[in-house]
Amino acid sequence: MITQAVLDRRKRAGMMGTSEIAETLGVTPQTIRAWIKTGQLRGTRLGGRFYTTMTEIDRLVKRLNGEDDASP
Repeated sequence: MITQAVLDRRKRAGMMGTSEIAETLGVTPQTIRAWIKTGQLRGTRLGGRFYTTMTEIDRLVKRLNGEDDASP
């Protein structure tokens, strides 16, 4: 069971769940879980659900758009 304190820490850490990420990126939650499973997106399992940070989502979007980390 996820307590309110855990949810508050998740929000402060800027973490999003698979459904939130999927809606933001215009894909399905299954796609997000597949990306986590294959290592394309780093995620953390918390209370049986996957979460990831906005920084990680930004990294994925840049990679999907063909941008590399060396770009200004």
